[in-house]
Amino acid sequence: MEGGKYGVCEGCGAPLEPVWFIEDEVAYSGGQPYLTGRKRRAVDVLVCPCCLKEHCVDDTFDGPWYK
Repeated sequence: MEGGKYGVCEGCGAPLEPVWFIEDEVAYSGGQPYLTGRKRRAVDVLVCPCCLKEHCVDDTFDGPWYK
């Protein structure tokens, strides 16, 4: 199979797909967390649509913060 934008599954070679979610920004003041009101689109894992194997990722694919 062809390589995908997010790589291919090590097991079956299918193109991986991102699992997107909206992340709320959290900051701390005096040790207490609070929401800043900013958000961003982020990727939790890349998943293989064929064998359903999940591949954890860092914040490489996360978008910019916005209000």
